[in-house]
Amino acid sequence: MSKRRQDRSAKWQFLSRPGPGEGYGYGQVRYSSDSQDIRSLNEQKDRIRAVFEREQWKLLGFVEEPELSASYDDLDYRPQFARLLTDLAGKECNVIVCDETSRWARSAEVGHKSPRLLRERRCWWETVSDDWDINKPLSDGGAIMWAIAQGMNEDYSRKLSFHTRKGKAGKANEGYSNGIPIYGYRVPEIVIPPNATALDIRRIRSRLIYEPDPAYFSGLQRFGELAAQSAPSLSFRDIADEMNRLGFRYYSTRHHFEGIWNVERVYGVLKREFPREYVRGNGKGTIVHPDGSYSEGLHVSAWPYELWQRMEESRRLYGRRPPRYKKHLAGPLQGLVSCRHCARVMRYREDIRTKQTVAQSMRTYHTFYYYCREYLRYECVGGRNGKGRFVDDHLLNGQFGLLLALLGNWSDAASQFIKSEYARQERERGDVSDFLTYESMKAKLSARREQVNDMYEMQTIDRTGYLSRLEAIRKEESALVQPRESNTGVEQCLRAARQIDMLATQWDKLSGDKQMRRKIAHALIVPGGLVYDSGSRRIVGVRPLPDFYEAFRCILITEGWSELDGMFWHDSYDLVPPPKRRTRYHEIVDMLREGQHAMAASDIAAATHMSISNTNAALSRLFRKGYLIRVDQKTGTTKKYLYRSNGKPFKGEAMVPRKKGA
Repeated sequence: MSKRRQDRSAKWQFLSRPGPGEGYGYGQVRYSSDSQDIRSLNEQKDRIRAVFEREQWKLLGFVEEPELSASYDDLDYRPQFARLLTDLAGKECNVIVCDETSRWARSAEVGHKSPRLLRERRCWWETVSDDWDINKPLSDGGAIMWAIAQGMNEDYSRKLSFHTRKGKAGKANEGYSNGIPIYGYRVPEIVIPPNATALDIRRIRSRLIYEPDPAYFSGLQRFGELAAQSAPSLSFRDIADEMNRLGFRYYSTRHHFEGIWNVERVYGVLKREFPREYVRGNGKGTIVHPDGSYSEGLHVSAWPYELWQRMEESRRLYGRRPPRYKKHLAGPLQGLVSCRHCARVMRYREDIRTKQTVAQSMRTYHTFYYYCREYLRYECVGGRNGKGRFVDDHLLNGQFGLLLALLGNWSDAASQFIKSEYARQERERGDVSDFLTYESMKAKLSARREQVNDMYEMQTIDRTGYLSRLEAIRKEESALVQPRESNTGVEQCLRAARQIDMLATQWDKLSGDKQMRRKIAHALIVPGGLVYDSGSRRIVGVRPLPDFYEAFRCILITEGWSELDGMFWHDSYDLVPPPKRRTRYHEIVDMLREGQHAMAASDIAAATHMSISNTNAALSRLFRKGYLIRVDQKTGTTKKYLYRSNGKPFKGEAMVPRKKGA
């Protein structure tokens, strides 16, 4: 008797999705006893019904698994699910729809086994939320993605936020509030019964109806009356002034502080639909869903239906929306600039405007500026003429760059001044060792060490003489007595000076990189340490970080700034650019003569601390004078020049730029 062959390809073949009116089947729903409640089943059923209605399929019913975990590998622990796969699929239905893969299975073994069983029974399966169907695991790369999805389903914590959003959507459908109450409302007192379980307590805390706050609810009602006024209509500024005049204080339920009204707070309350009456005459508020739809809430409304209808009519007369504070904006000096008149940190904003142009139909302009928030609150006395209210960021960035250039323009005289100042302080304290003598002896020994190394390389002395001379230098260095405190202060000050010089050079080069400029500024100045005067439109005060304080003091004091309470002040100091650094042709020629390979202009500019434009100009002049040899280097379609020396030393002649047209 012949043996019947098994069709092994049945579990790997693709299935055709039933067309409109051809499908009939069941919906599979489930919720866990430890993390969800029965409301989750209703939400899943609503989404599954929507799929059957959209595809014109016939819904035969639901296979429910209440209070049952899907983490079991054995189907015997899920009898309803096993019946759906073995008895109903392919026999009584040709379609099975579930909400998402985590509702279907949380076991990787069941997740891989169940689609094969359905494929052998020619039953179509798909999900609603994560767009999986029975054919996707068989597509290119689909098996890998399916394995990843099943692994993620085993870890429910990774899906917790998604379930929370769905739970909040269900709360909104029932009329409960999500999030933090707005101005005028508060969280009610929570009463927990003595015999309540942990699940009961969680349900009580998650289903709260926000109640009117007796201290601020009347202010919210008065706010609506002012916003609905049409003859004449009030702007954001007018509403804020009137609320302040009537004595209604603003209260932030998120940050728990009380303050005065301004245009931003007026707009923040005005755009909320929570206090509006949903149905005329019922006194209940409005709940807004993430998709923009509305539903009736269970809380008490503050604005009757007729009132907020008049508010909508008057809303177009309020004026332009106040500028929105973008949290992702990071200005170079954001958090550092403070107002001289009110000592508050100035805010950083972006203004977007569109303008009709001839070349382009519409062009968008982005303007970044700093402004004093307290001036908008009428609590700052500065900028009354209207000129100092908003400060363009280019003005402050330019002044700060000039300040860095002034501080970074260190000379040998400035370094000697620092050393002599610290040595004088040490001598006044009666220290034994003189710092200047110590530095002089240390420099002489360093020069002798270099001389001995050169003699050994030129083979003028043998190795025995070389080692004996190095040993004598080491003994003299160990005999030096290092000052106890002065060396630390001087070295720290000089190190800070070198860092400021480096940062001043980077500030000019990083004009298009706000993040790097921000790091430079915050590495030197304390928060709020740049004091700006809106009257004179200049930086009048600087408070550096402790590591750079002495470096700032040595330069600013000599420039006429005064020191007071850890800050440096000057009411009328004009920040002018320092003198340009002269091009050092001999350094370029010597560096290329010592080098063994040709160098690009960018490498030469980095080594000589010059700009790329000045470096290219200097190299062109040296090439025309015969000091350098230029080599062409081609990489694909890219061409650049490499420079190397021809061995000719620089004579110090004047390098006159070539005239145009010559």
